[in-house]
Amino acid sequence: MRFTKEGDNFKENLREKVEKISNVNLSSCYQCGKCSAGCPMAESMDITPNQIMRLLNLGDFDTVFNCKAIWDCISCEICTTRCPRELDPAAVMDALRILSKAKGYKGSRNSVEKFNKIFLYCVQMFGRLYEPGLVGGFNMYNVTPFKDVFDLAPAMFFKGKLKPWNFPHIEDIEEVKVMIEKCNKYAEEERTQKK
Repeated sequence: MRFTKEGDNFKENLREKVEKISNVNLSSCYQCGKCSAGCPMAESMDITPNQIMRLLNLGDFDTVFNCKAIWDCISCEICTTRCPRELDPAAVMDALRILSKAKGYKGSRNSVEKFNKIFLYCVQMFGRLYEPGLVGGFNMYNVTPFKDVFDLAPAMFFKGKLKPWNFPHIEDIEEVKVMIEKCNKYAEEERTQKK
């Protein structure tokens, strides 16, 4: 489904915003497919990076904003490195996430955002990542508290890969907390400036 209520001006406005945020001329993509061929996440995406670029050129923003691919992108920038036109599809994905969030689209963003929050909380609490806490917290959020507990966890435990009682710790944890607070403050300032 395409944006029809607001008309072509709305689509052009979104296209301009994507191009401005990402600093990419979307019309320059000639659909060689190298971005998708190199993408380590393409197999799990519902729409591949080159298809996203094509949909943007066609003005089908509704499909793009509702897909899970923009949230599955891990920003590894392999697509950017492989692009023969020297475009930056990773920056386009970042721009799409920003605009999708601003426009109120859900997609699979809730899970990704929750995962990121739990990840940062673990780092803030322990000074580094505590994997059992991350997985346990994410499973609790998704209401699947016993996911991987009976099939994956025992094998990892007996191989010494899973140590649930071994909490990571660093000496200067307060410095990590200050760093995260500064980042949060900076992000909040950026959000208020954009309003």
